[in-house]
Amino acid sequence: MNWDAVGALAELAAAGVVLTLVYLSVQIRQNTRSMDESRRLAIAQTFQERSRMTMDLNAPLMSSEAVARVLAKVSDDPRLGWNPDKLLTLTGD
Repeated sequence: MNWDAVGALAELAAAGVVLTLVYLSVQIRQNTRSMDESRRLAIAQTFQERSRMTMDLNAPLMSSEAVARVLAKVSDDPRLGWNPDKLLTLTGD
């Protein structure tokens, strides 16, 4: 093998390395985007679960007439803009 052949082989190997680096950079970019989307989805699911849990916790309280009356008495402050009739209407009782 002469030096020209060795040089050509080295250039071919260098081209292979460059192509491999390009491929890996594309893969890393795609993986980063995928991880970002997964993180956003996890955050959205967390907020949705918290909202559901809050609604599940508050639903029995808000459907009780006794609780509505207590809330009406507590929030009878005119600065709050609530009155007992309004609270009873909101609870559906």
